[in-house]
Amino acid sequence: MPSPNRGNEAEQGEQRRARCRHCAQAGDWAAALSAADRGLRLLAGDPELLFFRGLALRRMGRNQEALTAYETALLRAPDQPDLLGNYGNALRDAGRNEEALACYERALRQAPRLAWLHINRANVLAQSGRFVDAIPAYEEGLRLAPEAVEAWCGLGRACLDTGRFEQALNCYDRARSLDPRCVEAVAGAGHVLFESGQAERSVAAFEAALALDAGDADSLNGLAMALQRTGDFARAEALFSRALSLDPGFAAARYNRALLR
Repeated sequence: MPSPNRGNEAEQGEQRRARCRHCAQAGDWAAALSAADRGLRLLAGDPELLFFRGLALRRMGRNQEALTAYETALLRAPDQPDLLGNYGNALRDAGRNEEALACYERALRQAPRLAWLHINRANVLAQSGRFVDAIPAYEEGLRLAPEAVEAWCGLGRACLDTGRFEQALNCYDRARSLDPRCVEAVAGAGHVLFESGQAERSVAAFEAALALDAGDADSLNGLAMALQRTGDFARAEALFSRALSLDPGFAAARYNRALLR
């Protein structure tokens, strides 16, 4: 029979886990971290508490500490899909894309129907320039979660980067049907139209994106490129400069402005 103290510890541990879950659902990451740390003083090495500790630390911008928490948790629960997937997210944030992909793939062997794992894997493939591989990963994620706007935009980008203009436009249209105020989807359609040689139509698309968010640097850069192609050089240069004032590290806008000049 367990001792009364052990029973009390188990009950308190579950209370801490429940508190972590509540804080995470509310997006209160500081409180989630505090609850996880209090719980770990009681139940050292508890993988669920370590999971929430890692999740909170990553959301608070403390990614290296998050990696340590996830790695410690994985010693106790090496095949837990949510843990593996979130460790993959932290690895991606650290620029360790190949390790992130290995984590997502390992998690998917345990839980092949978790759409977010397919979508996150697709995002990393796309970030790595592996657009052809990213497309079926996005498609599988969307088969499981057809309302995922971000994934439709990601699939649109991958199709655009592989020259599949019609499919890309269909993806952005689907994203816009789900969220008419999705700037990425509206601007994405502008990029497809521009790359397929329809500069004047792309101007209207980028202007529609800027009507939703006047400070979107990508839309400003896209509109500037489209205006440059239609011969409106003065306005194009002003828009490249505006994009750079909003995002000084925007290399494409700086390069495009240099070409124009």
